[in-house]
Amino acid sequence: MLKAFFVGIVILLLGACGGSNTLSDTHKEVKAYLIILYSYPIGQYQQEWEKLYQLNTDKKVFVVVNVSNGPGNEKDQNFENAITTLKSKGYSVLGYINTKYGEKDLNLVKSEADRWLEFYGDKIDGFFIDEVYNTLDRYSYYEQISNYLRSKSKLIVLNPGTNIPLEYFQLADKIVVFENSADEFLRYTYNNYRAVEPERVCTIVYNLTSREEAQRIKTKSLENNSECLYLSEDNTYFKLSPYLE
Repeated sequence: MLKAFFVGIVILLLGACGGSNTLSDTHKEVKAYLIILYSYPIGQYQQEWEKLYQLNTDKKVFVVVNVSNGPGNEKDQNFENAITTLKSKGYSVLGYINTKYGEKDLNLVKSEADRWLEFYGDKIDGFFIDEVYNTLDRYSYYEQISNYLRSKSKLIVLNPGTNIPLEYFQLADKIVVFENSADEFLRYTYNNYRAVEPERVCTIVYNLTSREEAQRIKTKSLENNSECLYLSEDNTYFKLSPYLE
């Protein structure tokens, strides 16, 4: 009986101290929001931008802005005003550039980065590099982009929208390792990103229908070392997510 008593104590202690990472996972939380807002800052969707200006959160906020599938051909005063307001809130502003999965001419990518900086100056903290090829076949291509943007001391966020080799984290500050619908997210299996700082691993999910669904998605992302998140009701990104806190 005494032996059984001590065995019981050992089991209880093991359970309390944790033989797995279950306890530590419960203490994880989202550290950063990577907000995508592709609507125009005045007019039909102005209220969405106003919601963003009024957002109160203790999370780090990164906002992707997209004038015309990139910076456009000239400065837009309404976007400059919006960007100035975002900066006054302490948010980091990322200019949108797509790379057509490594098929876009490198000089064109660089020129778009230059135009963002020409039009909006140091208010642009970095770049959201979209349509990123997710195998090492195009690594050299993205390495050249990374070197160019880092020479300007700018943040780099890569968006393959799916799993990507860990080597790519050498080229970016953050990487979006999932961007798809809530239904697809349920079937998605993350690669092992535990060697990467969690705030650098980003998850974007759209077509959410409830806060309960948002909580399930948040839990799964945190369990898989992704503490950078954005959850949206649709995939146009014209409206601000209602799941920010």
